[in-house]
Amino acid sequence: DGNDMLFGGDQEDTILGGDLNDTISGGNQADSILGEAGEDSILGDGSNDTIEAGDGKDVVDGGQGQDSILGEGGTDSILGGSEDDFIDGGDDNDTIAGGADDDEILGDAGRDLLYGDDGDDTIDGGTEDDRIYGGNGEDSLLGDSGADTIFGGADDDTIDGGGENDSIFGDDGNDSL
Repeated sequence: DGNDMLFGGDQEDTILGGDLNDTISGGNQADSILGEAGEDSILGDGSNDTIEAGDGKDVVDGGQGQDSILGEGGTDSILGGSEDDFIDGGDDNDTIAGGADDDEILGDAGRDLLYGDDGDDTIDGGTEDDRIYGGNGEDSLLGDSGADTIFGGADDDTIDGGGENDSIFGDDGNDSL
């Protein structure tokens, strides 16, 4: 259980990190990656991966494919990558960018920075005060609870601040606020 470097191969792999700071790369197929505790750096790489970052300040890049990424505990930085991804930041204050295509992003607990980027994204800030940026595409943006700041971006967006004193900016397009 040290600071490990773990690499998947050309098959579907299950990769388990340890309790310290690991560097994990999934490989070319659909992998299951469990970062566990520590400040991990995780790359899903090719195909449709399932990634659970674990507790700690993690950096996750889903890479290519339709990925499912769970940040869990810790202040995480997560990039979905290409194709349609599902990303749940988990606890603490996370920075999440969906990447290209149509992503579903949940900030969950903590004060999160959430970026939809390109595609028709669905973003839910979760609890606390979040900053949400829709980007290009027809996005559905929900602040949920907390005093959120929401920017629609280009195209026709649907924006709902949720239950607190929110600041909402539609930007370009015919937006529903």
